[in-house]
Amino acid sequence: MEKKAVYILLLLLLLPLVIFTGASDKEKISSVKFDPVSYSVESWHTRCGSWSDASTHSDNNELPGIVPGHTRDDLILRVNSFDACKYRMALDDLKKTFPSGFKVESSTLQALELLEEHRDRLITGLNNNEDEEAFIMASGLLKSLDGQLLKNPLIDGKSVIAIQRTLGSRSRVARSENSANITAFDLGLAPSNFQNNSELPGPTGGWDNRFVEITLLNGERSIKTVYSPPDGIVIADPQVHFSGEKMLFSSIGTNDRWHIFELDFRTNQAKQITPEAYRDFDSFEPAYTPDGRIVFCATATFL
Repeated sequence: MEKKAVYILLLLLLLPLVIFTGASDKEKISSVKFDPVSYSVESWHTRCGSWSDASTHSDNNELPGIVPGHTRDDLILRVNSFDACKYRMALDDLKKTFPSGFKVESSTLQALELLEEHRDRLITGLNNNEDEEAFIMASGLLKSLDGQLLKNPLIDGKSVIAIQRTLGSRSRVARSENSANITAFDLGLAPSNFQNNSELPGPTGGWDNRFVEITLLNGERSIKTVYSPPDGIVIADPQVHFSGEKMLFSSIGTNDRWHIFELDFRTNQAKQITPEAYRDFDSFEPAYTPDGRIVFCATATFL
């Protein structure tokens, strides 16, 4: 009797693990169109939009996904905070708003069901660095769910301009909760609302940044570089014209001061448009006005 009781207890303890890694779940995971092979041979650079070869995720804990730089900590946060009710409300709203333009895939509903069912076990597994199954499952489910929302007709086929800035070895420091005073500087931002671009240290070199065009089509994302500044100079404050043919931004110009530049998307050429005579103050945060003028901020009032 005692041996039978022990066997029954062990069976009850192991049953949840069998359910979690069972064949039926793996079949459902494959149905959400996630390829575990790409997970093991390639990974995203932290905060970088290009692929790099990697033998296994254990080297840098980076995972493929909609957002570049999906790390183990990213997945733990996303899975832990995921709200299935709100996700369903978003799907319902999109179906109601675009009855003929938005279709909910069956794989999305399967992924949603799996994430609800196994969320607690996924969080436990993600906290265990050796649980590769949890990494693969969480990444695949979130990629499927993200891809569905990216098919929103409001953004499908549209493009946005963004700054892509590679932080390298500073990426983990910049994302640390204990580095609030340096995070903004590492990201190329003024840390407080009473500060501006003039406060950024070393703006004339050492910055690995570029303007990229991000296009979403059928839930897939493509990125292309539209402008890279010379000599590692920092860039900031992109503002696209109403026509979509050009863009304002701020960067370092003559006299090593912040100036306003205009980028022509047809030629990918940028030119400084604030006068060289502005020797003693910085100009930044430009914007086009509907009547054809350009407005911007400056430190000229401090002279």
